[in-house]
Amino acid sequence: MMKETIWIAAVVLILVASGCEQSPSATGTSTQPADHTTLNDVAQKTGEAAGAAVDYAIEKKEQLRRWVQQELPKVDRQIDELTDAVQRKADAARPVVEKRLEQLREGVAAARQRVEELKEQAGPALEKAREQLHEAVDDLQRALGHEPETQPTTQPAVP
Repeated sequence: MMKETIWIAAVVLILVASGCEQSPSATGTSTQPADHTTLNDVAQKTGEAAGAAVDYAIEKKEQLRRWVQQELPKVDRQIDELTDAVQRKADAARPVVEKRLEQLREGVAAARQRVEELKEQAGPALEKAREQLHEAVDDLQRALGHEPETQPTTQPAVP
């Protein structure tokens, strides 16, 4: 739209600068040939061109408005479909997630049980139980998406 207006203005200026003469004088005598363009002719043509440019811009704006009004309901439907799909996937994944959570809870309970068993063990059995306990805790950390903590290099004091 802006480029078209600039082009129209440039054409008008070129026509005016290229020797358009004013309309005949008030005396009614004309020294111009009959097919010569006058300043009034240029002004009239410029007005017509500007009006056409404005009409064109209004039509393009209206076409855009109609297109947007047509497309927005489609986008709304697509969003609703995606929302439904996400909900269905979440519902489908729920049993798997719940089962995995139950496994993690069982792993924590088993680790607590091993801690209790440590109190009753001594010697090599204590070392084996300690390693199993560390492995169980590391497995739980990995299952939760965490990096397992490093195991202590020295054995903890056993009561």
